[in-house]
Amino acid sequence: MYVDTNLSLFWESVDALVELFLIVVTILTAAYMIRIRHNTTQTPTSDTGLKKAEWWAVFILCAIDPLIAGGVFYYGWKKHLPKKAHQANQLSLWVFFIEFVLFFGFVTLWG
Repeated sequence: MYVDTNLSLFWESVDALVELFLIVVTILTAAYMIRIRHNTTQTPTSDTGLKKAEWWAVFILCAIDPLIAGGVFYYGWKKHLPKKAHQANQLSLWVFFIEFVLFFGFVTLWG
């Protein structure tokens, strides 16, 4: 069986780029989570939930990788900022569900 080596090399490089991209997104997610946690005062009233800019940052990072980003946000914030952790977790689950439905919708239509 003839295998085009250029095509297989192309897909190997695409896989490597995807893995690198996911590593970068995970690092950015962890850095953002740590920055927000350290910038928030540790009083009981300081956890007011996600602000608009934080919501969008969490949404964008979760849109790229909802499971990893959602886990990082939830487990990073659950002890000190439980309301933000809960909101970030719900947002990541909704993004995952929407991406799941869209993916299988496209596969069904064009599959």
